[in-house]
Amino acid sequence: MKLHNKRMWIYVSVLSAAYSASDAAQPQSQMYVISEHEFDAAFSRRGLYEAGVDTVTSAQTNGIIRNKMAEKFTGMDSHAALRYGFYDSGSSEYTVLKFPFGLYAVCVYAMHEENEYWFFNETDYRFIACTGTLPSIHGIHHCISKNGYMATWKNHAYDSKADISIYRLKDGDVELISRHPNVNISLWEQVCWGADNTFYIRGEYNDDDGLQAEKSTDRYLKFKVLLNPENP
Repeated sequence: MKLHNKRMWIYVSVLSAAYSASDAAQPQSQMYVISEHEFDAAFSRRGLYEAGVDTVTSAQTNGIIRNKMAEKFTGMDSHAALRYGFYDSGSSEYTVLKFPFGLYAVCVYAMHEENEYWFFNETDYRFIACTGTLPSIHGIHHCISKNGYMATWKNHAYDSKADISIYRLKDGDVELISRHPNVNISLWEQVCWGADNTFYIRGEYNDDDGLQAEKSTDRYLKFKVLLNPENP
């Protein structure tokens, strides 16, 4: 092997190893089926681990965010824009929320009775990310931990399952930690964050296999963020 090629091979190998190590260090989350008792114990202590969200009352900030929303919508291609058939960036229905960790967010209605959060950086109002939300209970779509983790939900239009994702909110940014597709849960009733960066959910699974009457079963799940995926 020529010296130049050998050096290049060593460089690429070291670079690949660095990327692999970086990927391995990324947090992930693992789903577990739990008992009603374990869920109730976590839910009773939720106040220790959950962070709040405030409504933005500043007319100036509301105006800037809505202008940024209009810019994002205008920049979409026609196919993507169809997802937001009733979108109106000037509507006062879009409440701007102040999330922790340097973020603003607006809950935007999309097709198929879905909702999304559009996130913007608090410092320069840049659009950061679009995520799903949890279904609304008492007007609340979010569940955020004091350590900056957020869970979101996406219903399936074709079966009774859902996709649940875990995000990290940090320094004005939103990072997807992991996505759990095809979770056997159709409706949720209560959610919370608990100790050890763990998200809990109580709900129902409407099992319809097409062969018999729909069966509804209670579901208790938790999603634990693994800060070191190699050593959970």
